Amino acid sequence: MAFRFPQIILFLLAAMLFCPGSYAEQKPTAAQEARKTAVEVAVEGMSRAAVAGPTKISLGDKATLNLPEGFTWIPAKEAAVFMREIGNYVDDEY
Repeated sequence: MAFRFPQIILFLLAAMLFCPGSYAEQKPTAAQEARKTAVEVAVEGMSRAAVAGPTKISLGDKATLNLPEGFTWIPAKEAAVFMREIGNYVDDEY
């Protein structure tokens, strides 16, 4: 039994060293890649449309937003596209 104990330890060490490596690099599926790309496109759209403060943002005839320095305004259209892409429900009043 004294010889068997080190063999079991060596086997377990080898299993711990080599098995996790086969699971570490799983490639994303085509659907995951397409979804990631759609989210990236939405983020790029938000970045292009973003308005950095300090500035005044007109909210139609309802109000004017005084956006302070250090804050960014994302228009509703671009924000809604992003929200839909990450799986949130957005209605027409968003």
